Amino acid sequence: MHEYAPEYATYEYFSSAATFVMVPFNLMCQYGIIGNLLVREG
Repeated sequence: MHEYAPEYATYEYFSSAATFVMVPFNLMCQYGIIGNLLVREG
């Protein structure tokens, strides 16, 4: 268990970090697409 804990903590850290990075990235992509559509319409 002692050897397993650091790996699990690292996995948890990277998992949460990836989620923290991907959420704003997905929002930027969505708003970018919406912005492009609005610019194209206008």
